[in-house]
Amino acid sequence: MDSREEIIDGNVVMQASPRWEHSDIVRNLCFIIQRHLSPDCIVYSDNVDLVIDDKTRYIPDLLVTKKENRLPNGKVGGVPKLIVEVWSPGNTTKERLLKKDKYARLGVNQFVEIDYKAKFAINNLLTNDVYYTDKHVVAREDAEFVDNDGNPVEVDREIYISCINLNVDILDLFKDDVLKYV
Repeated sequence: MDSREEIIDGNVVMQASPRWEHSDIVRNLCFIIQRHLSPDCIVYSDNVDLVIDDKTRYIPDLLVTKKENRLPNGKVGGVPKLIVEVWSPGNTTKERLLKKDKYARLGVNQFVEIDYKAKFAINNLLTNDVYYTDKHVVAREDAEFVDNDGNPVEVDREIYISCINLNVDILDLFKDDVLKYV
């Protein structure tokens, strides 16, 4: 099994390599963001270390940061504008909450959580050093939701990505339908 390592409170923690479903979502979101990003910023997808503090280093699935936050050692410091974690079945609730807390303490204004297995996304916005859930959306076709008479119900699947000033339909990330954002 391939793995990557993160350092959490001074302890090395091995992370399993992502599945293709996970990678597809990250790639698709990276594609969208890259096309709408200001020139002073850059997007990285699950391949660069984010230094949180002296004892903690994460590899977020996706982060947007100012180019000036790139460190000479190949890692990223400072405060990213956006972090996205695509949770896999192997991510524990404890791990999810710990990362969310660390990102909030760092001052990351927007933290999006996507669960590819359960097909949902949560948009968290930072207020007074704590995240609140701005929106929880499901990545399912409208036809999968019906009213009492069996008629399809329209479902809101969009999350606003503030660093690029764009609403993204989460279902598009699952369906590889990203060319409409070009």
